[in-house]
Amino acid sequence: MLAIVLLVSLVLSGCSRHDLPAGGAPPGTLPPGAEASQPSVDFVVLIDNSASITPPEQVIIREATMLLADLADPGDHIAVVTFGEAPKGKTVISRRLVTDADRDAFKAAVKGEVDFREKFSDIRAGIRHLADARDELLPTRDAIRAAVLFSDGKLEPKDRQTAAAFAQMQTDLRGPLAGLPIYAVVLGDTSSRQPIPGLPDLTGLTLMSGHLASSPTHFYHARTLEQLPEIAVTILNDTKGISTLGEDGGAAFRVDSTVELMNLIVRKRSPGSSPGSKGDAELPTSAQIELVPPAITAIPGEASPADAPDSVYRNRDYQHFDLFVVRKPRPGIWTVKCTDGKTPRVLSKIVSPVKLREHIPPQIAVNEVGLLQAWLYDERSKRRITDGYQLQAKIAEVGALDVSLVQVPLTDDEKSGVHSLVLPEGPFTALGKAPAPGRVELQVIATKDGDPWFLRRSPPRTLEVQEPLMEWRTLPTPLRPIPFVTKDLVLGGSIAKARYQDLGFETPATLRILLERRDPATGTYSPVLEQQVPGTAVGDRLEFLVSTPVPDYADYRYSYTLTGRLGTGEFRMQSQTEYFRVEPPWVLVGLAALVFLALLELVSVLTAKVRGQVQLDKTGRNPGYAAVRVSPRREWLSTAVPTAEVDLGTTRVRIRPRRHLFLFKRLCVSVTRGSDVRLDSSPISGTAYICVKARGQHSLRFNLADGDSVDATLRLRV
Repeated sequence: MLAIVLLVSLVLSGCSRHDLPAGGAPPGTLPPGAEASQPSVDFVVLIDNSASITPPEQVIIREATMLLADLADPGDHIAVVTFGEAPKGKTVISRRLVTDADRDAFKAAVKGEVDFREKFSDIRAGIRHLADARDELLPTRDAIRAAVLFSDGKLEPKDRQTAAAFAQMQTDLRGPLAGLPIYAVVLGDTSSRQPIPGLPDLTGLTLMSGHLASSPTHFYHARTLEQLPEIAVTILNDTKGISTLGEDGGAAFRVDSTVELMNLIVRKRSPGSSPGSKGDAELPTSAQIELVPPAITAIPGEASPADAPDSVYRNRDYQHFDLFVVRKPRPGIWTVKCTDGKTPRVLSKIVSPVKLREHIPPQIAVNEVGLLQAWLYDERSKRRITDGYQLQAKIAEVGALDVSLVQVPLTDDEKSGVHSLVLPEGPFTALGKAPAPGRVELQVIATKDGDPWFLRRSPPRTLEVQEPLMEWRTLPTPLRPIPFVTKDLVLGGSIAKARYQDLGFETPATLRILLERRDPATGTYSPVLEQQVPGTAVGDRLEFLVSTPVPDYADYRYSYTLTGRLGTGEFRMQSQTEYFRVEPPWVLVGLAALVFLALLELVSVLTAKVRGQVQLDKTGRNPGYAAVRVSPRREWLSTAVPTAEVDLGTTRVRIRPRRHLFLFKRLCVSVTRGSDVRLDSSPISGTAYICVKARGQHSLRFNLADGDSVDATLRLRV
């Protein structure tokens, strides 16, 4: 029974979830509709009113439907339709619930008119009535709409024409009811498995699961009443809305200063059951159930609350549970206890205007970048809360979220109030892994400074990391273009035609290519290329490419964004941001420099010449004096001295210039014949050269065979 109650309530909130396309967005840029106020709900309960529903199941269905009125938010519209043997169902009540009087009228109608006295169970009749009276039963525009069908699965038209009834039902489901979420709940495990007369391939179970439920996740089968709590747990784990939020086995509830209302549903033993009967043995009676409020404590920075009784309303009229409604509960841990020591089974709906909202793309490619985005929203002030709260992401391998200790703080954009985590890199890095195809589980947790009781948890989410959908063009770094050789840069990406067609773009997708240059002075980036590129078919791929000249030497970054419109809404896929540097081709520059220097050296050496003047002063028996001017030449020989002026006998001296890179210049002197020759006091032996700097003047002294000595003054340059 509780599972059905939960199912109804969960549909109210679960249907409000939006399937959003994968892809990232800058912090503060939220998906469309992410901050819309929670819409009201139009809900239709279709009840099999035949006598084939067992008495315990009848009580469950009535109480689950009545409980809807106690849990509905003001403004919700709920209708109840019964069906049996008539060709069409009957509207028991269709009412918008605003005041307590509306709730009382709704519950009275369910008590009085859902009587389970019909002789037949014509599910087609309920579907037919819903299709014909859809505008009356679901009157609110822009509301969340859903229907739930309670039945044992029988299709029993009074005229026995089951095939025609099945065909009519299929026509209505595909026509006026197309797109309406329908939850099918089968009670019992006997009649639901019997073949439907006239439709031997169908049982009540397969009819409900395969044809009436909108999807496999909208189908529930309670074989016995004891299975309903298990179904409830499964739904609670997968759906947001009513959640336990319990701190001690689901029996303790954390209430913070923002909570306005707390509904607690506590299972109890039904009055007509035996204390030892299966399923009720572990349940308390109503008299054994207690709600214990927290001790009165002051929240730091706030005034102490008045020691006044809490506004607690308790409804014991339900046979299978007690309902507690606490308005403006004091902050702290509220606990449900059983005086007999049993563990209570409790479900809760805690209402606060401060909502944790998050957007996580369900799928993302390993080479894509997206964002987990989360924020706190105050539904009273209609604004995001930008300070005083911390948001973290709890991360784990699939199936290990409950025991995971990995929590990563989300990056806070103070202006927008949106907290974010980069996907898929962030979760994988936190787990110590490189991003790779696979799945990880995520949960956002929010806490508040100064309020020890504030805690918000998002439902567990599974992020599926897929193989790349797009193949992005990447550039090497550093990029060293060779003049007159390097071609233009090609940026963009490509996708297989088959995968592109599978996505179902209603308009052709385009790729935004953004190339930005970094300003070294400010460290900021500015666009140098921003272009939208359509796809071009090349073989079995669709290519989105643009060619651009190689930019000047600097640091750059680039990214791609594939956008288009699908039948389900806008599609956006963002690549990771890549960086590269354009710099000179240093190896080629070095080689060119070496070649240039080699050529320069060769020219320098080959064209080096000596010029200037050599002044000779001979003393002894045959004195003489000569000043010989040296015109530019490759070498100067002592034989160039006129013997009439200075007779050098058999001594021969050679002077050659030596020059490197036109910068380093030397005079190199060798003696080809003669002995006892000195250059600036350094002896010259044999034919080896002695080199001195080619500037200033140098002294060359040698003795001749006749005993005379010669002192030559060199005023030469290279």
